[in-house]
Parts: sequence; structure tokens; C-alpha cells
Amino acid sequence: MNHVTSAAGSSMLWLAVSLFVATYAAIISEKVNRAIVALLGAGLMIVCGASWPA
Repeated sequence: MNHVTSAAGSSMLWLAVSLFVATYAAIISEKVNRAIVALLGAGLMIVCGASWPA
């Protein structure tokens, strides 16, 4: 198993976790349609590059 050791990899990990938690919180709040929130969260992961393996 590969461990994240570089500073860039560590910041990308925190970005991905933060986006996931924010998306999950928005879905739980039920103020916006969950499909829209999920697509926005996935789109942000792709745009930020957090979904691609290192």
C-alpha cells in the first residue's frame, strides 16, 4: 500500500476529504436536491484533480 508522503499529495488528500465531507453534509441537510449536490461534488473533485491517482 502506498502512503502519501509528499506535501502536495498530503494537501490533495485533505482537499479530497474536505470536498467529500462538505458534499456529504449538503446531502444530509436536504436543502438542495441530492443528485445536484453529488454531481457538483464529483465535478469539483475532477476540476481540482483530487480524483486522479498520483
